[in-house]
Amino acid sequence: MKNNANNKKVLLIDILDEEIKDILGNLKKIFSKEESSSNSIHITVRGPYYDITKKFIQEFENKSGSHININGVGLFENDNQYVVYYKVEFPDEIDIKSIWKKPDYPKKNGVHPHISIYKGSDKNFADKVYNFLKIQGKSFTAKDYKLSMRTLHQSDKPDSFDNNINNEELSYPILKDAIKLVEQYEYV
Repeated sequence: MKNNANNKKVLLIDILDEEIKDILGNLKKIFSKEESSSNSIHITVRGPYYDITKKFIQEFENKSGSHININGVGLFENDNQYVVYYKVEFPDEIDIKSIWKKPDYPKKNGVHPHISIYKGSDKNFADKVYNFLKIQGKSFTAKDYKLSMRTLHQSDKPDSFDNNINNEELSYPILKDAIKLVEQYEYV
């Protein structure tokens, strides 16, 4: 079988805490004009590669700590795409450097695990999203997470993915404020 980009695999840490998934997932929906290629809340830690053995999943499960801290925001540019993200910190029991291997982001540049919230080519909007999230100062502690392997470009959207936000989800003030930011930006 010939290797192609569709056969490449990535190793992800999926955040499973419902409230965190709701808030961060909806922030991704709000800040993305189109349906995101990924609506899961995850940290890519390894890949893309043609072959990732399951030993990394077993090693991770044996070392899993009690929680992952999601705290602070950042912004970087990669190939004319601006990425606004939440920074992720792991407990000492998880040696993320031993798992981390991303050819697009070599270790020599440092290991910077993160959860992307906005990806796009609009630098001004990326700056606004970054400043908004920084001012909000929201942090999270994820106690429910799991390492999983996916094929690159494999959809991780549930079959019933809906890009709309319902009123119940708007009970989080950060989401209401995010919608206002997008509406103001659209009319400037």
